[in-house]
Amino acid sequence: RIEPVAVASTINEAKEIAASDLRSRMRRLDHGGDPGICPYTYRVWARGIDGQYFIAHEIDATTMTPAAK
Repeated sequence: RIEPVAVASTINEAKEIAASDLRSRMRRLDHGGDPGICPYTYRVWARGIDGQYFIAHEIDATTMTPAAK
């Protein structure tokens, strides 16, 4: 299942957003709250010149490094 998190202008910004989102989810979980869907991968989507979307980058949620393909 895919859950949009935010709009980012760069991959570095997407990494910051992903790290912040995961910290927020973990904090909610630690305090007995519902973290929602805990991601295993964050995906950065981009729109090509033809208007179609594609995955431009994937971030592993456990390491916050590029996901292995």
